[in-house]
Amino acid sequence: MPELVADGPITVLFLCSENAAHSQIAEAFLHRKGGNRFVVGSAGTTPAVVLNPLAMAALADFGVTWRGQPKPIEAVIDQAWDLVIALDDRPGVDCPTLPGRPLYAHWRIPGPVVDGNSMGFTEVVTDLSRRIDLLVALRPEQLRAAVLDQRARAGDDVRVAQPA
Repeated sequence: MPELVADGPITVLFLCSENAAHSQIAEAFLHRKGGNRFVVGSAGTTPAVVLNPLAMAALADFGVTWRGQPKPIEAVIDQAWDLVIALDDRPGVDCPTLPGRPLYAHWRIPGPVVDGNSMGFTEVVTDLSRRIDLLVALRPEQLRAAVLDQRARAGDDVRVAQPA
């Protein structure tokens, strides 16, 4: 039976194809802005070998230094995620079925126009920063209610566990 802790953090996975830019930026912002209200991760369906240096430079321009590493979806697929947010701008991105019946969202974030410097990523970083601000602004009970509703609609017997 999937369980959601009443006062526990919401688990959020950002998913994109390469896990080298968009999902890493979102993960970095939620780590920074969400504090201990969230457990956050990111992964890619066909991950890159290294982070996109232009994306990381643009993120640094916003005061965030990030040292994550691209990882495949297989590295996080066995974890129970409450919310999975796909970040590719293409329709029909493969989003695997994850355990725990997470709530899915798709933020279509267009890829940057890359001209050899981080300026092409500035708009992407700004967009993701604003979306993370909106996510963090939601009351935890609103997020928990949405996750529980999704699980109930999926036919799961769900309950909220009280913290120990």
